[in-house]
Amino acid sequence: MISPPVKEEDIIGKWFGVVYRTEKFAPALYVAKALKRFLADENGIVECLQMECLLPKVGSGNILIATPKHLPPDIGMFSL
Repeated sequence: MISPPVKEEDIIGKWFGVVYRTEKFAPALYVAKALKRFLADENGIVECLQMECLLPKVGSGNILIATPKHLPPDIGMFSL
């Protein structure tokens, strides 16, 4: 659970699996670290999370890698 009564400090910096869907492409699974939580109201439910994603899996490998330092991080808002 990521809505109150769970504290934001207990969510931030944790890793999650995120399914990203678009109309053009098939759903994709990303591994992402929570950066910030946005609430509907102070003690209400979580509307979305700001997350930094690792690079998507390519091929048959099983190694996860972060975005190289010379590129901007892949940060996105994920509605819940």
